[in-house]
Amino acid sequence: IETFKEDLQERGVPVSADFSLQNFLADEAEIFKWRHQGLPADELSIQNGILITRANRFPLCIDPQLQVVRWIKMHVGEKVLRTTSFQDQEFARILENAITGGLVVLFEGIDEYIDPLITPILEKRIITQGSRKIIKFNDKELDWDDDFRLFLTTKLSAPNYSPEISSSVTIVNCCVTEQGLQEQLLDIVIENEQTA
Repeated sequence: IETFKEDLQERGVPVSADFSLQNFLADEAEIFKWRHQGLPADELSIQNGILITRANRFPLCIDPQLQVVRWIKMHVGEKVLRTTSFQDQEFARILENAITGGLVVLFEGIDEYIDPLITPILEKRIITQGSRKIIKFNDKELDWDDDFRLFLTTKLSAPNYSPEISSSVTIVNCCVTEQGLQEQLLDIVIENEQTA
């Protein structure tokens, strides 16, 4: 983030001394809500939360500790969240219902293989016909609901995805760093002290 500020300054863009990209893209109330929903409070986790919620492409989260999976489940809520995997024979039907119903789909525990069936979704091959938005998926034309979201998560700590997949998603490395772990442990200690 600091390099972003320095880059702006080098380009002659006026930047305030206390400029923070994190505070520019998400306000404190939203970050507090994320923390309440289980997102760790360290700076890297907050930056990952911003990427996951703000990126134009669907996120593929590298999440060996499953912290982001837990956060997504709390953040989205049970009413609109559908979880699946590529091993689930019903994943295409789950996606079809989610696309037309404006639901959220979470693919958990994917490996380096991502079924090419979902390529039109990842690339958002949406066709506009008048006021309708349509996507061709699984040999069907489906009405696209703009509330539809897709999250992909893997427990692999260093996956190797093809260039096609890498260019179709936003890869978010959610591995816990040593500094992040220290900050998370400190938050736990402070929380325990305040409740004691």
